[in-house]
Amino acid sequence: MIPKSTGPGALTRKECGYTAPNHEQLIEELEYIISEMGGDLETFDCYDKSRNWKKIIIEYNFKEK
Repeated sequence: MIPKSTGPGALTRKECGYTAPNHEQLIEELEYIISEMGGDLETFDCYDKSRNWKKIIIEYNFKEK
């Protein structure tokens, strides 16, 4: 389980003048939030012939039909 960040959350960072965490810390924060929501997070490395990028897919609120 990932511990909660000790700094202000994303919604208050700008108001407090708080410097954003690095990429890895932001992913950890997302993983924590999504786990609290009972969801899943998947990351993908994507590419085509002219560029590379990363993709995050978040799934939550699963319900049986």
